[in-house]
Amino acid sequence: MIRAVPRGRVVSYGQVAAYAGVPRAARAVGWLLRQSHDESVPWWRVINNAGRISIKANWFHDAAEQKKRLRAEGVEVGERFEIEIEKYRWAAGGEQLRRWIGAVRPQTRTDTIPGRALECFGLWRDGSEEN
Repeated sequence: MIRAVPRGRVVSYGQVAAYAGVPRAARAVGWLLRQSHDESVPWWRVINNAGRISIKANWFHDAAEQKKRLRAEGVEVGERFEIEIEKYRWAAGGEQLRRWIGAVRPQTRTDTIPGRALECFGLWRDGSEEN
């Protein structure tokens, strides 16, 4: 889902959670991104819904790096890490939403907030064929 966000656009943690079918799991999205160092997932395009970079530095990245990456894509980021979220917010279209909703399968062993989010982001890696 995060890979679908185009350059120069942002989404909120809550948007990603809602797209994954777990709308109250914004913190879980942050946790997942914090754990990941997969550069094919543009983590820097996810900010909080107030329009601020809220990353507290993790094992791989910090707020200054997120700010630098967003600015390189043309997103105006203030000195205090604020962004006009409505100016840069990306929203998935109807067809994209239908594909994502079809990908969220209820009643699987990943039917927990972090598990479903991992599955939807393509990060569930337990070696089974169920995912």
